[in-house]
Amino acid sequence: MAASSGIEFFEIDMEEAGELFEQRGSGLDAALEERAGADEEGELMWAAVERLPSVKRHNFAVVRRDSRTYSRHGSAPPPFELVDVRRLDRAARERVLHKAFATNDQDNYNLLAGIKGRFDSVGLDVPKVEVTFQNLTVSAEVHTGRRALPTLTNYVRDAIEGVFTSLRLLRPQKQTLTILDNVSGVIKPGRMTLLLGPPGSGKTTLHLALAGKLDSNLKRSGDVKYNGCRLDRFVVQRTSAYISQTDNHIGELTVRETLDFAARCQGASNNWAEHLKDLEKLEKEKNIRPTPEIDAFMKVASVKGENNNLATEYTLKVLGLDVCADTLVGSDMFRGVSGGQKTCNNRTYHLSWAQRKSFGVFERLGFSMPSRKGVADFLQEVTSRKDQKQYWSDHSKPYVFVPASRIAQIFRESEYGSSVRSDLSIPNDDKGFLPSALARTNFAISKQDLLKACLSREMQSNHGGFGLYWISPLQYGQRAIAVNEFTDSRWIEKSSYGTDTVGNNVLLSQGLPTQRYWYWMGVGILLAYSILFNILFILAMAYLKPLGKAQAVVSSDSQEGEDEGFHGTHPQTATRENNEPEASERTADRNTSNKGMILPFQPLSMTFHNPMKVQGVPETRLQLLSNVSGVFRPRVLTALVGSSGAGKTTLMDVLAGRKTGGYIEGDIRISGYVKDQRTFARISGYVEQNDIHSPQVTVEESLWFSSSLRLSNEISQENRRAFVEEVMKLVELDTLRHALVGIPGSSGLSTEQRKRLTIAVELVANPSIIFMDEPTSGLDARAAAIVMRTVRNTVDTGRTVVCTIHQPSIDIFEAFDELLLMKRGGLVIYGGSLGRNSQDMINYFQGIHGVSPILDGYNPATWMLEISTPACEESLGLDFATLYNNSDKFREVEALIHELSTPAAGTEPLRFVSVFPQDKLTQFKVCCKKQFLVYWRSPRYSVVRIFFTTITAFIFGTVFWNAGSKSSNVIQRYCTRLVSGYGMPLFSLHIPRVNNASSIQPVISIERTVYYRKEQLECMPHFHMQQRRSDSTQQLAAVISSSCYSLWNLLSGFLIPKANLPVWWLWFYYICPVAWTLRGVITSQLGDVETRIAGPGFDGTVKQYLEESLGYGPGMLSITAVVLIAFSLVFFTAYAVSIKVLNYQRR
Repeated sequence: MAASSGIEFFEIDMEEAGELFEQRGSGLDAALEERAGADEEGELMWAAVERLPSVKRHNFAVVRRDSRTYSRHGSAPPPFELVDVRRLDRAARERVLHKAFATNDQDNYNLLAGIKGRFDSVGLDVPKVEVTFQNLTVSAEVHTGRRALPTLTNYVRDAIEGVFTSLRLLRPQKQTLTILDNVSGVIKPGRMTLLLGPPGSGKTTLHLALAGKLDSNLKRSGDVKYNGCRLDRFVVQRTSAYISQTDNHIGELTVRETLDFAARCQGASNNWAEHLKDLEKLEKEKNIRPTPEIDAFMKVASVKGENNNLATEYTLKVLGLDVCADTLVGSDMFRGVSGGQKTCNNRTYHLSWAQRKSFGVFERLGFSMPSRKGVADFLQEVTSRKDQKQYWSDHSKPYVFVPASRIAQIFRESEYGSSVRSDLSIPNDDKGFLPSALARTNFAISKQDLLKACLSREMQSNHGGFGLYWISPLQYGQRAIAVNEFTDSRWIEKSSYGTDTVGNNVLLSQGLPTQRYWYWMGVGILLAYSILFNILFILAMAYLKPLGKAQAVVSSDSQEGEDEGFHGTHPQTATRENNEPEASERTADRNTSNKGMILPFQPLSMTFHNPMKVQGVPETRLQLLSNVSGVFRPRVLTALVGSSGAGKTTLMDVLAGRKTGGYIEGDIRISGYVKDQRTFARISGYVEQNDIHSPQVTVEESLWFSSSLRLSNEISQENRRAFVEEVMKLVELDTLRHALVGIPGSSGLSTEQRKRLTIAVELVANPSIIFMDEPTSGLDARAAAIVMRTVRNTVDTGRTVVCTIHQPSIDIFEAFDELLLMKRGGLVIYGGSLGRNSQDMINYFQGIHGVSPILDGYNPATWMLEISTPACEESLGLDFATLYNNSDKFREVEALIHELSTPAAGTEPLRFVSVFPQDKLTQFKVCCKKQFLVYWRSPRYSVVRIFFTTITAFIFGTVFWNAGSKSSNVIQRYCTRLVSGYGMPLFSLHIPRVNNASSIQPVISIERTVYYRKEQLECMPHFHMQQRRSDSTQQLAAVISSSCYSLWNLLSGFLIPKANLPVWWLWFYYICPVAWTLRGVITSQLGDVETRIAGPGFDGTVKQYLEESLGYGPGMLSITAVVLIAFSLVFFTAYAVSIKVLNYQRR
């Protein structure tokens, strides 16, 4: 049976269903033609499916046709069709998914409810998991203060102490840090549990403990069970999923490709297939016929194969990623999907009144929640020393800080604590959980399928050395190539020395075999090595942990007791939370309202009128922004809001002059003068959504580095340091000054602390205008409140601040003064003041006919985004952008733009004498000092370099020890030493160079990204750094570097002497660093040796041999030294120029 459209062509496998259709006589089409009604046709199709063998029944589904597709044929098509779900293309799968959602709004709830209803109709339970944890305690052994900084000396000291500690010759010089203290609870199936707590309270550690991902170096006591089973009884990593707050993706893959790979590796179709077998069996027994749309969805979802995965399309649709499915994910170097699309994180909290009864715990302590306060915000702040006082409601007695330990005690004594203990005491057998809910195998699919999935993704993204000699794959390759060449017919002529052929003599002179079988042996052994190295790589990825142990850091001045923050830091976030989660709480309240700062600055306003960002060539230009106008003013905090993909970040990048591609049009003015980007960069700051910092420096050092380069050289060192200190206090980082920044998600500061550091790095430049791209993205309510307090403090100093924000809470949203609301397409739908309790914005939208009024206590930001969705616009028949352009609000903004676009009398446009605040020498010294800190605190990088260099020196020393001394012939002995003498320098220079170049490229990659953010020159020497900086990606730099090494070695005059090089390659010899290095090393050691040697084709002194065979004449040693110094200077200059001129960041 075939549909009349090529797009919806589905073929029934006649061989599989042969018996059925033979019984139907002239076939299914003939039978359908005999039916007059559509219902009878559907019944016939269902009967055909039900009569198929059970192993084949789930391959076919009855689906409703889209009648609009066939209207062009003039006759009404049959309303149903029978499809083979294994042969659907992407378009067909999307149609099945669309029909399964059932409503025009594509409501996921309806689909899930339909699936659950199908299970309930046959009495089949969906596997459920209940997680219980009882008396869970996690602790770590930590260093304190600077002793924990990963410097080279501390790294070596830790290694030595570890050896002595393991031998019980030394007691550990660490302190015990309790992260989780006797925690108990139950996570029930079918309920969403919200885990709240301030930074450093142990949320991440609890997540990791429940997900079975806790670091093995931590001490853990207590029980964690899934359906009553301990974690060692099943594969917890497949039963649960841990989603880190750090988004780690391959930026070069699209969103669809990323989800496809995840679905294939996790066997997304397996569970559907297992459930379908039981469902169809029970439905047949009970004569129950499922809804066609639900049945088709479940059958398509159960189909295996890389090109048949419905899970990808379903996830894209549910998370709203279908609009960017074919967009690159992106990275710090190039823009991809927006931050909201990357995380798909909905930060709206809504608790029912039943849940609010738990506030009785706080009411007993004398606290109450204000009416216009978010529940999550209240719960986060009521335990904070800094914020707790504002919620005190028992005025019959004075307020006294209630520590977290007291709140925990009251909870355990309350009915809620008793309820938890009661749930934990219920035997698991009484709960009726199915054993199939827990995964028992390590992988969801076969290892062959895993290999295919990974390969598919990569397609898209002396006798002392005798044993080493025979295990080296390089020597087998060399033997195979040499035997293949010199046993050829071209080399069969008799040699003038002896009776053997020329080819065999060449092979024997180099100690190589002459048998032909070495060619095929080399091919086979190299293939075996390839397989072995892949196996070793897989085993290493599966079982080996990162070098070193997870290490927590406790500031030496943070030990103020149990309730002052000595609990709750996850050690892998080490230096991360620095065990000062309540640093901001311990900072005294500061009233910064209407307060300036130590260093003066000029308040500036910004107006923009109809700026547009157009991407692409003229024929296919895509307009990202459309007629956007607005005003940013001093002491006014402006929110730039819109759904994901609305153009918020694009607008900020255009205004800040950070766009690297496309065409920008429109009028942008600073205090009435046309914006000059070179001047504007000096008086503006940009806080990126991605917090990019050098991991190896501390908070204070990060700010010192930024201020030393970006503040004017007219400012004294005393004022500069005082200003840095003031900024640290302003952003509440003064108690974290000695904390290491670290790597996001691995070590160093927490996400919220990194965000405040990013703001501080821009503030120490003393800017007048600051752009902040989603400063609260990825933060919990408490962390977001701290960041917004920092932002508010910054605005109150008199600066102009504008922030993009995704979906804020009530408190965060109402901290802003003005709003610029955008929708997809880069259009503005509201601009102007928010008003008290957002009343100005609410009045504007409620004044539009048909807009639903906001409910009491509802978040105005959430309401605003909900009523302005495309679906809402379509239902109301309105275009909010057009309404805004015709409103009084728009005219008020236009009038304000006109007013501020005229320069004030007596003012002049900003000008600076020099482009950079500091002179070149100062920049050089500051950058060198910072780079020294980076390398000094990268012990793994430095120790690995020292280790490999030492091992290489040892191997060469033992391999070439007394080379040729075993020969009884003096001339032969000296020839052997001569060959070793100029062969060893080549490899002794090549191997360490390659190791050093490979190990430094990741360091350069991180620092280059930091440079792009700071737009300042940094100093890192030599070729491999220049090569890494000149290429767009680390992978490309590795490939190009390897090519350069091969050319350098081939044309260095060693493998092919200079005299034998082709004329057209002779120029490369003179620009090859290896050639000049070999010349210098060999001539300095052997260039003046007058010992006589004799061999095939030569009889003379060593000095003459070097001149005739290698072209190393006398008198070139000093010139060689000058040339090598020149090479270093050239590569250094190339690096400096490339880091200044080349920019591979795409925004």
